[in-house]
Amino acid sequence: MFRILRILILLLLFSLKILSQSNTAEFDSYSGFSKGNEAAGYHLKENNGYRVNMQVINKIVRNNYDNDFKLKDSYEYETQDYTLNGSFIGTPVFTIDLQLEKAVYEIYADKKKVIVVAPDFLQKKDSIIYSLDLKNQEGNEKRLAVMPYPKGLRILTFSNREDKLYLYDWKENGETDTVEFSLPESSLSPDEIKKYSKSAKIKYKSALDDLVVSRANAVSAIGYAGKNSIYYIDDKIWLLLQLPLSTGYNVLELDINKLSVSSSNYMINDMRKNSEAKTETLKTPFVLIWKNYLIVRNSSYYFFQYQFYDLTTKQLVKEYAASSDESLQKIIHSDFNQKGTWLSGGDDKKLDNEKAYLRKLGAGDGFIFLSKNENDSITITTGSLKKTEGLVGSVVSIGTMFLGAALNFTIGSFQIIPYLQLYRNKLVYSHSCFSVPTFEPSTSKNINTPLDLLLDNFERRDLKSNSSFILLKNGEYMVAVFNSGSKKFELYTLRNG
Repeated sequence: MFRILRILILLLLFSLKILSQSNTAEFDSYSGFSKGNEAAGYHLKENNGYRVNMQVINKIVRNNYDNDFKLKDSYEYETQDYTLNGSFIGTPVFTIDLQLEKAVYEIYADKKKVIVVAPDFLQKKDSIIYSLDLKNQEGNEKRLAVMPYPKGLRILTFSNREDKLYLYDWKENGETDTVEFSLPESSLSPDEIKKYSKSAKIKYKSALDDLVVSRANAVSAIGYAGKNSIYYIDDKIWLLLQLPLSTGYNVLELDINKLSVSSSNYMINDMRKNSEAKTETLKTPFVLIWKNYLIVRNSSYYFFQYQFYDLTTKQLVKEYAASSDESLQKIIHSDFNQKGTWLSGGDDKKLDNEKAYLRKLGAGDGFIFLSKNENDSITITTGSLKKTEGLVGSVVSIGTMFLGAALNFTIGSFQIIPYLQLYRNKLVYSHSCFSVPTFEPSTSKNINTPLDLLLDNFERRDLKSNSSFILLKNGEYMVAVFNSGSKKFELYTLRNG
C-alpha cells in the first residue's frame, strides 16, 4: 500500500510540474474524438501552415491550419481502404506525407501493399492515385523500403524466389517504372572466403528482414534499435547488413542511374576473437551513413569505439577508441543518460560510472542515429533499448519506432512523426560531436538534442495514446498532446532554454 501511495504522489508531483509548462499553441479536436483515437500531422512546405488528420472508426477528418493554427479548411472522408490505426491488420496504415510540385499526397502501407492517396479539399474527397499490391506479383516479393524523393515515390522489394531486388518508381506525372537488381552470388570475394571462411557470408534471405530505413544525411529526434538498415538519397540506396559474429558490415550499394549493384565488406572486429568471446567481451558494431561516410559505433562491456570510413575509397579515415582503462569522455561529449527506471528506483538518473554505462549499453538492442547536422559539426547519438518487466520502466518513445519495424521508417527522417506513446523500455544513450570535414572530436561536454528535450519535458506526461504526435518545421520539433479534459490539442516546442 505504501509503495502504491508513493507512486501516486510522485505521479501527482510530476503532473503538476508538467501542467506548469506553457504551451505555444492549441487547436480543437474533432467532435467525438477522444484519447485513444488516432491523429497525425505534418507541416506544409513553403510555410503554408499545417495539416492534421484525425480518425474516429472509419472516418478520417482532414484539417488545414494556418501558421497560427487557425482552421482554414476541413472535410470528412469515410474509407476502409486505409487507416491511421496501426492495429488494423491487413489495412495500409498512414506512413508519411509526400509533398511534390503539384500537390500534397499521403502514403499508406502494410507488409504487402503501398498506396498513394491524394486528399482534395476542393472536392472534399480522397483519391487513390497509385497502388502496389505485392500479393499480385509473381516473384513472391516482400517490401523492404518506401522512399519518397523529389519526383515521386520509390518502393524497394526483395524476391526470395528470384534472388533479386525490385525498385518500383512512381512519379507525380503518372509514369511508373520497375527496375530489377540481381543480388551478388556471394557477399564475400574468393580472397575474403580464404581469409575469413564461408562462415562470414551474409545469407540475404534471412538478412533482408525488418530493416530500418532512413534518408542519408537526415537528422532524427530518436532512433530505432536495429542491426540492419537501409539508407538512401535520390540516386543511391545502401543496404547495411551486419555480418555473422558481429564481424562487421556487408554494404550493398544500388546505383539508380547506372542500374548497378556493388558489394563491399567492412571487417571491423576479429572474427576468431568474437567467436570465442563471452557476452561481456563480444564487440558489436552499429552503423549509419552520413554523406559519403560510413560511421560505426563498435562496443562491448569494456570497450567503446567510433570509426569513419569513406564509402568511395572503402578506407578507414578516422578512428577513436577507449578501452577499460581509458576515459570515455574523449569520445563521448554528454552525460551517460539512463531513462526508464523512475517508478522502480527513484528518478531517471545520469550514470556517473563509465563501466556501468558500457554494461547497460551492451545489454540492450543497440542503435545509432544522426541527431544534429550543423555547418561545422555533426552530433551522433547512440545507445540501447531494453525491455523491462511489469509496471516499472517507462520511457517516452515514438509509436513509429514500432510502426517503423513493420513499415520500415526511421524516426525523424521525414516531416511526420506520428503516434507518441509510453512504452516499457529502459533507454541508455549518449552523444558525441565531431567537426566536419576532419571528424575531430568536440571539446564541448554539454550537448543537448531533441531527444533530451523530448524525454526531459514530456516523459511523465500521458503520451500513451495514438492521438499524440510530433511535427517538424524548419528543423524544430513540436509535440501535439491531446488534452481529454479540454478536447484540445496542446502544442509544445522542443527548444533549448
